[in-house]
Amino acid sequence: MSDDSKLRAYLFTVEIDGIETARFQKCEGLEAETYVYEVEEGGLNHTTRKFRGRTRFPNLILEKGITENDSLFNWFKETCLENKKLERKNGSVVLKDTEGNEVKRWNFYRAFPCRWIGPKLVTNLGSDFAVERIEIAHEGIEVDNDLAEVSYGIATPVGKTWNDAQYVTSVWGKRNSFIVDNGEKTLSGHNGMDFTAPQGTRINAVKSGTVSKVENDEKNIHGYGKYIVITHEDGTSTLYAHQSKIIVYEGETVEAGEKIGEVGKTGKVTGPHLHLGYDGNKNGKFTNSEQLDDPAKLLYSDGN
Repeated sequence: MSDDSKLRAYLFTVEIDGIETARFQKCEGLEAETYVYEVEEGGLNHTTRKFRGRTRFPNLILEKGITENDSLFNWFKETCLENKKLERKNGSVVLKDTEGNEVKRWNFYRAFPCRWIGPKLVTNLGSDFAVERIEIAHEGIEVDNDLAEVSYGIATPVGKTWNDAQYVTSVWGKRNSFIVDNGEKTLSGHNGMDFTAPQGTRINAVKSGTVSKVENDEKNIHGYGKYIVITHEDGTSTLYAHQSKIIVYEGETVEAGEKIGEVGKTGKVTGPHLHLGYDGNKNGKFTNSEQLDDPAKLLYSDGN
């Protein structure tokens, strides 16, 4: 099958906070419009000056066949029909080809469902399917199909820009353990840096290299949950732990800034974040026994 034919028969999925909800047949509202206002200046009777105003993002309208998956309707019910606090979520509309490969992704932010339309039910012997529609209000949309910000060959580990990597909740070295022993927190070694971010935030390869390990630490031997290791050309390695989704495979070559997964809370954690480890000693171990293994030495250097 050619690439063109695969794209002609595309499929949509929708992810809410990084969790896939359903496949969709129709999606409307992937657009943005900036208001333009005109000013008539004195002395220029033949023209007006145009200026940029606010940008407006229409609601997303999603249509799919009726299935047993009621997650989107339940979100609408909890948000609009029940007396609960408005819960905004981030999400993505994901375009896939017929083989299930991701082609393009549109992220939307601070969203909530505002309308649900059930199926039109008509008794006949035709082949029409029962479909439902849901309308989602949001406060911004962006295309997420390119590299994150890269400086001196080093990319931001989370999000799209280096500003997204400023939320460091735990640094490399000794720290208070979040595990309480006999009523007291104990000091323990932390062999990486923790970057807090919402569930589903993109994780990037901080440096170009080859994916050397893809693991799901289900037994919590390391406490990493879903994690990968990337080995770089100079023999050093980086580790990316607690992911909700891994989108690369072992042996794949990745560029600095390329998306490799999404932030999650798998493994031994208290909330969603990225644990970034660095093997600067080139011995295959991610420890805090050597200063060289502090990821900050890699992230905040010139890439050498």
